[in-house]
Amino acid sequence: MTGSHPLFLAALLLYFLSAGLYAVPLLVRGAATARWAQRVALAGFLAHSLGIAERAVALGHAPYVELREAVSTIAWVMVLLTLLVEWRRHTTALGALSMPLAGVLMFMADALPVFGTTHPLIPALYDDPLKAHIGATVAGFGGFALAFCAALLYLVQERRLKEKRARPGQPGSLSLVEIEQVANSLAAFGFAMLTLGLLLGVIWAGGGLWQGRWFVEPIVLTTLATWAVYAVYLYRRGVRGSRGRANMYFLIAGFALMACTVLLVRVLVPGRHGF
Repeated sequence: MTGSHPLFLAALLLYFLSAGLYAVPLLVRGAATARWAQRVALAGFLAHSLGIAERAVALGHAPYVELREAVSTIAWVMVLLTLLVEWRRHTTALGALSMPLAGVLMFMADALPVFGTTHPLIPALYDDPLKAHIGATVAGFGGFALAFCAALLYLVQERRLKEKRARPGQPGSLSLVEIEQVANSLAAFGFAMLTLGLLLGVIWAGGGLWQGRWFVEPIVLTTLATWAVYAVYLYRRGVRGSRGRANMYFLIAGFALMACTVLLVRVLVPGRHGF
């Protein structure tokens, strides 16, 4: 993915425009731009989808196996989930946080290091198990990114309610209970996809295609740590029945670890994951 591609550039601009429209009601009381923000986000998503499809045809393999493509696809998953959640919940609350993040991810996708065409695992990028491993992991990261946005929304809404700057039941808003439900569903989706991605990776690597101690790769260890944070969160939420602000901090910590995995570990010490 490169931001200079017309479709990706269009998606980038539309995502930021959508973010601006989502922000207007927060700055100007009574402004009714949130529905327009959703429409602009949908237009950006369609441009992004066409760009990904065109990229897949041009590459001849899944358009998310290289780092910049993966970051772009995380943004795509985020926007898709945002539109679905807002449609199902009849709300416009989530996009104010998710669309700026999606725009930033699209911008970063163009600034990250270029794919190395001499990596020894390049032929394996055409293997279906490896493509499924990366695809499931990327989808999981997209779910975690939106769960992070929901966690921030929870903390902001909680503070606004305490300061009596917001009223329950306002049009387009979500209650704290509803935000927590959304955050939990997104975290569960991300966890399921990451678990699938890890299992597929173990099967692929254990099949003899990856020689050596693949399980001590830096990115493998940090991904497992990310998985563990969300496993603890889901245990606290589902088994112990924990609710409230403390759970939101787990989602924020998990996202921070995920971001370090994708942007720091993957760039600085990728090991053999240098594709």
